[in-house]
Amino acid sequence: MKKLSLLLLICCCQTFAQISFEKGYFINNAGQRTECYIENIDWRNNPTTFNYKLNQGDGEAKTENIMGVSEFGIDNQSMYKRFEVRIERSQNTTNQLQKSKSPIWKNETLFLHALVIGEASLYNYLDGNTNKYFYETKKNPIEQLVYIRYLEDSGMKDGLNSYSESIQQNNQFRQQLLNNVNCGLTENDFKSLDYNRNTLVKHFAAYNACLGTADAKSATNYDAVSRKDRETFALRVQTGIYNAKVSISDPQNFYDKSTDLSQMVFKAGLEAEYILPFNKGSWSLIVNPTYQKFSSTKNFLGFSGFPGPNNQIFYTVKMDYSSIEIPFGVRRYFYINSASRLFVNATYVIDLSNGGSLEFTNTQGLMNAADKMGISSRNNFAIGAGYSYKRFSGELKYNFTRQLSERISWDIGYSSVGLNLGFKLL
Repeated sequence: MKKLSLLLLICCCQTFAQISFEKGYFINNAGQRTECYIENIDWRNNPTTFNYKLNQGDGEAKTENIMGVSEFGIDNQSMYKRFEVRIERSQNTTNQLQKSKSPIWKNETLFLHALVIGEASLYNYLDGNTNKYFYETKKNPIEQLVYIRYLEDSGMKDGLNSYSESIQQNNQFRQQLLNNVNCGLTENDFKSLDYNRNTLVKHFAAYNACLGTADAKSATNYDAVSRKDRETFALRVQTGIYNAKVSISDPQNFYDKSTDLSQMVFKAGLEAEYILPFNKGSWSLIVNPTYQKFSSTKNFLGFSGFPGPNNQIFYTVKMDYSSIEIPFGVRRYFYINSASRLFVNATYVIDLSNGGSLEFTNTQGLMNAADKMGISSRNNFAIGAGYSYKRFSGELKYNFTRQLSERISWDIGYSSVGLNLGFKLL
């Protein structure tokens, strides 16, 4: 594992050194434009600094920050502009909602991410769970499009005090767009407008196209550019071979049946992957439904726990267990070049057992030594590391122990380690 971790770290560092600096520019406070190579992190959160090199072959990178730069960008990919803005940072997650529909404004200096630049321009600010949109036109300086989810006390109900709260929305952004970014639309057209990236980008792109002015015709849709050629989904067929182990711990002092079973297990399934839209596709979410079947028989020597020379018991144990495993989790890629990459992933595995049994018999015919029980599987965790080349992939995977016992007093632990081979269909 230490060697594997070191290899991943080396490849990661080589990758960033080779492909992260891309052709771009920045404009300083004096309006001077500098052509350079910018470290393209494909920021999820809006940055306040960036690294650059004047020449791609330069050794040490330099750093600029928001106080000295009014604009920077990666050629034909992205642009960030500095603005002095009023921003309200209300959260949209249910457990963080405020109790007022009114914006709480703060004055801040921010790099805003350009989504559409034209007669009317749209910008985005993302910082953790804070996701806000800004706009400007030739007549309207930069301002935030206001959308707030908030809690409202339901007040009196049937003459009684009520302490329940309901979630309401302040959709002021619709009125802002109706008044200032509107080309031939009616008020009804804005009533269903959602506060999200796709909807707002389409609205601003349509507005610029509708105007037909010189600035509108030359409008740049950076959102469309960033999505072009970006991989968002992958589907693979997978098969694997695993060394599976079952550790059985019997709580009985007499007729102890504690033992281990092992079996080579074949698995087959599909892997669906959603590539997250930041950090150059280095992160993704995966789900991997897989069928597996374990069937093993073993003869072993146990002890009755009674004193005397005949305390040995010759057991036969047979176990049958099959299930559909559904691992879901996160994957991290480390790019070597455009065709090959290393990856690591961690998943939580939901196990849907479709039955099974564990049965003990003995040659002496001792009634108390015989036993049979069903299988009741729990969930577990798994980790993996692998390599992919174009459509092919290989992964070493370890499944941590999951419990299979239907009896509280018994401990039946199932774990496995093996190799997956995959082929990308989509």
